Amino acid sequence: MALECCQLGRDILGANDSTDEYAMMRHMCNLEPVITYEGTHDIHDMIIGRQLTGEDATSRTRRR
Repeated sequence: MALECCQLGRDILGANDSTDEYAMMRHMCNLEPVITYEGTHDIHDMIIGRQLTGEDATSRTRRR
């Protein structure tokens, strides 16, 4: 949600988003690593869960 708001702000501000007066680009750069980290954490949890249970969270087939 926060990243979407920053993207909308960039669209509204146009080239002004990279000025010191508006910090939209700075906020976007701060949000990107957080989203990447959270996604990596979720994938890591799915891999560990599959190894522990034998169940694949992305499909209905059981892993052997």
